[in-house]
Amino acid sequence: MLVEVVEPEISTAILSPGFAGDEPFEIKIKIANEGKIDASVTCVIPETGTNESLTLSPGEERIIQASTAITATKTYTVQLSGDIEKTESRTVQYGYVENFNMNILPAYREGTVSIGYQLANAGGLPFESNFNASLFIAGAAEPLFSINRRYNLYPGADPTADVLQWELAPGNYILKYQTTKSGPGESIFIVTPSGIGTITLLTPNNHPIGSSDIEFKITIVIPLVGTSAYSLPSKWETR
Repeated sequence: MLVEVVEPEISTAILSPGFAGDEPFEIKIKIANEGKIDASVTCVIPETGTNESLTLSPGEERIIQASTAITATKTYTVQLSGDIEKTESRTVQYGYVENFNMNILPAYREGTVSIGYQLANAGGLPFESNFNASLFIAGAAEPLFSINRRYNLYPGADPTADVLQWELAPGNYILKYQTTKSGPGESIFIVTPSGIGTITLLTPNNHPIGSSDIEFKITIVIPLVGTSAYSLPSKWETR
């Protein structure tokens, strides 16, 4: 009599996306019985609450699916026990990562005020970002201007650059802004009058022929309008 002694032969594959975010996705564990006898396997994924046991006939293949979602990069642990003892980890990167930069100076001259900004996709998935900005006079409840723009951002692409531009009179201003992925931001700046100042000569008007040193004083007056987070002098002198 010839007796063949066999043991379970199980192969596994863990399928998960490299990047995900916001929308639910699935982690799939493919389990195949490549042996000649039945095999029992228990699959546990603590992070998703998955705990499933199954028995596979020879040649049978089954897939265990775990649905989940993320708002930040997360690592999942797949624990297999029974006729196979195995633990594997899979990290799913959060794909919707935005870099937002805006350069706002503390003071501008009256007239055309331009404020540039950039948005870039630092994640692995393309996404749409909405940019909202509102400009207020300090202390006012209603905005002077509101701007809403939409950008398609792609992984690995150069940053998208744009500019805010207004014609502004002297005063104190507050700019509030936000994108889809960044939190709300707020910046305060002032707009100063153009060409406001006087030059006073400190020496007599009559000078001998030739080179002469002439002392002078420049006085600049910046009237502050309303209230401001900045503490600035209303007048200074330079020589």
